[in-house]
Amino acid sequence: MNGDPLRSDDAPPPVPPQPPPPGEAPPLPAPARLEAPSARPVGGEVARSSPPRPVVPPDLARLDSDQWNLGASGWSSVAGALLRAPGAVFRSVEQGGVNLLTFRLLAVFIGCHVAYGAMIGTSSETPAQVWHAAAKLGVVGVGALAICLPTFHVFGALLGSRLTLRQSLDLLLCLGAPAGIMLVSFAPIAGLFGVSTASWRFMFCLHVVAFWVSLAFGVLRLRLAQRYLTFRAGLPAGSGGFLVVWLTVYGFVLCQLFNYMRPFMDDGEFFVGTREFFLDGLTRMMAAAP
Repeated sequence: MNGDPLRSDDAPPPVPPQPPPPGEAPPLPAPARLEAPSARPVGGEVARSSPPRPVVPPDLARLDSDQWNLGASGWSSVAGALLRAPGAVFRSVEQGGVNLLTFRLLAVFIGCHVAYGAMIGTSSETPAQVWHAAAKLGVVGVGALAICLPTFHVFGALLGSRLTLRQSLDLLLCLGAPAGIMLVSFAPIAGLFGVSTASWRFMFCLHVVAFWVSLAFGVLRLRLAQRYLTFRAGLPAGSGGFLVVWLTVYGFVLCQLFNYMRPFMDDGEFFVGTREFFLDGLTRMMAAAP
């Protein structure tokens, strides 16, 4: 016995681990025990941890606060909402349209394009060309959207969109109507130069700039509407690549309709209908322009 009463020299030595018999696999270690996440009692009950809430982008959060009475005064109310409270229009599109939203967006779209078309016709020396250009620009705008609506709807459906065909039309009008509003804001400038200059090339460039600025504004509104409706539906945000492809198709259709419905600035018949690719027609007109 040692001096330490708690230790005995007679205790058996520890047995070292024995290797497994030949031909047998070593025993597997015991699996680790998974502990459930700790729950913190709140008010006598166990509080479960909730998943993190998605972060709302600032530009989409502002749309939730947009309020506008879309049925106040017809199409003019929709035009004001597109500029000042677009979120109210986008939510109406999501609900399937209220107060004849589709027809009022269409009225804004057609009215603005007809007004700017009249300014295009002021470059001609024939007064009738003012009305011809006004009517034809309305046809070009409506025709391009109608031709490209099926591809827009089908592409969206393939990428997970749940919009109906009418909602897809309303969404496209959220491109066309704002673009028309921006376009008609250039109308006084186009009218001034149309009656005071004879430079065909300058007027052509002026109209091209006005159209592309207006189209860019409409595309921004369309992209904002897509992101907002996608977020409200709880779907993952798309990359916008499909929109780039569709806009390329839409641009080609728009240019081809312009070429097919000419003349706009020159004297001539209401409709000629020459079968020609728009780039060929543009090259020929620029070469013959004064």
